[in-house]
Amino acid sequence: MIFKPLLLFLFAMKKYPMQAMCVFLALLLAPAAFAAEAPLDIYVSVYDAQGHVVPDAVILVDYQIMEDGNISERTFTGFTDVGGQMGKTLYFGENETISNYVYIWAYTPFYSPTSQRLRVPLGGKREVQANFTIPYNFNTYRILISGEGGAPLSGVNVRTLSPAFTIRKTNANGLAQFRFPEGLPVFGIAQRQGIMQFFNLSRGQGEASVLPLTFPTSGQVPLDINKTYNWTVQMLDPHNKALSSIPFTLQTRGINATYFSDSRGFLRIFEIPYSDLVLSWELYNHTYEKEINLSKEAPGRIISDSVLKIHEPSIIHLGESCYRVEVNITDPRQGVIKQVVARTEDFNQTLALTLEQNQSFNESKIAFYRLFCVLDDTNFDIIASSPYEYVSLKIQLLKNKEVVQIDSPVVAQKSLPPEVAMKMENEKKIELIVILIELLMGLVFLYILLRFRAATSYILQSILRAVYFLVQGAKKPKEPKGF
Repeated sequence: MIFKPLLLFLFAMKKYPMQAMCVFLALLLAPAAFAAEAPLDIYVSVYDAQGHVVPDAVILVDYQIMEDGNISERTFTGFTDVGGQMGKTLYFGENETISNYVYIWAYTPFYSPTSQRLRVPLGGKREVQANFTIPYNFNTYRILISGEGGAPLSGVNVRTLSPAFTIRKTNANGLAQFRFPEGLPVFGIAQRQGIMQFFNLSRGQGEASVLPLTFPTSGQVPLDINKTYNWTVQMLDPHNKALSSIPFTLQTRGINATYFSDSRGFLRIFEIPYSDLVLSWELYNHTYEKEINLSKEAPGRIISDSVLKIHEPSIIHLGESCYRVEVNITDPRQGVIKQVVARTEDFNQTLALTLEQNQSFNESKIAFYRLFCVLDDTNFDIIASSPYEYVSLKIQLLKNKEVVQIDSPVVAQKSLPPEVAMKMENEKKIELIVILIELLMGLVFLYILLRFRAATSYILQSILRAVYFLVQGAKKPKEPKGF
């Protein structure tokens, strides 16, 4: 069976060489044309606690692509529409293969559900679907904008400033619609032809609530919003741990809006009306504030500063290889400082520093000290800790020399070798015992002199006489012996 096509191909090559070669190359390249992986359809829906749709939720899709042996990370970001849904088709190039799973997140300013891990189908109709639920009941708020004579105005920007920054354009019927968790204050501005008009939607109204606005009115003021900003930032604690599901307050021009971080510590804030703002948050019983100017800087990561501080230590050389080390610890949260310790590089033991007298742990600034004796040049880490965080400072103590401080904060803990302290304690004990024995012998001798004065005098005189005659006998020259 294979000979007939082969003979036909050879005949074609002989009579029509160029046409046959093109057909041959097309057949060779045909598999490559079909090497691209089939597209993947992604559908995401977001609902509130009552099963109603939630528009304007941010949807993030993370996945990996294998291409020519290299793995790359891909991310897609989209928004749910007025029906609370988002659809996206992922297309792949030649030699690109998607990973077995995609990860999908849903984010709103009020709550961010846990991400979903969905398996990518290998064949057939390739699609994945994710459904998220925000555990709040949402209300629908509608604004109807009309002009003079009652005609509806379309294309008018309607911007909410609370409880979150959003923006809509009125449709052909002059209607703009929003959905927010019930019980929250909803207010904002309508913008048209360089002027703006404030509105305040009543709280707790049902699905049929509609607020009519008419342009122009006496409540109009010149528009002072020239540009809006979108900002995505990851919030971290002092130890670079993501601050997930924590409320953050954004303040700008007298407006306060609260946003919740997602499971990875990200804040996603859109349609910010002004560039200058103050971001504040509560963490570890402390209020943090950071001023941001979005027109000059838009940081992608913010690390919460450590409010527990360890200050430059006072180190006194006591002679030989001993030192007195004193450190001051401060924290604006009164009473949170729990312990200050020292550790050496071998991490064998932890030695606690002693609290200075007339101080209390309830103070926001306290001092600790300890005596150190070293056999060799030794590095120490002095660590202060609280229930929320810890800080450290590295120092170096030199044998028989002045102290040298290494001014480099580190996150570690180290301590005095135990054999040094044990040896010093034993030497002190032996020295004390010898002194006591010598003192006791002196007291016994003095007691004998006083108690047996006459006998002692006679014994001393006898000893002195014997010594005298021995000395005299040693000095007297000996007579030569005769023959």
